[in-house]
Amino acid sequence: MRGLLTATLALCVSVATGCASVINGSHQNVEIRTTPSGARALILPDQETVETPAVVVLDRARARTVRLEKEGHCPAIVPVDRLGSKWIYGNLVLGGLIGFTLDTTGGGAFVLTPDPMVVPLRPAADGCGATR
Repeated sequence: MRGLLTATLALCVSVATGCASVINGSHQNVEIRTTPSGARALILPDQETVETPAVVVLDRARARTVRLEKEGHCPAIVPVDRLGSKWIYGNLVLGGLIGFTLDTTGGGAFVLTPDPMVVPLRPAADGCGATR
């Protein structure tokens, strides 16, 4: 009887959640480092500001842009893109359309990149030109 209860519970959980959401979760710790350290990192559109080096928790549901600034250095702009997670294919076996929908809307279907984000900041004395 106990085995039947466990199997039923496992089936309900697998149908009610997406495989990628179970494995990846809906958030990701993203490491931001600059050379030199101590830069201000503005994460858009969230408007979150941290000082490098830092680890920020971002939801996987959308892409972002990080603007890095440090006095005496050229600003840098780094896009944070979403790539499809290989775990989304688990829905072909277990989660079906419900799991796929949950994964894509909740962000579990994606991995944010770059992670870690390592950005060398160019000294302003060298000339900034276009921001990166």
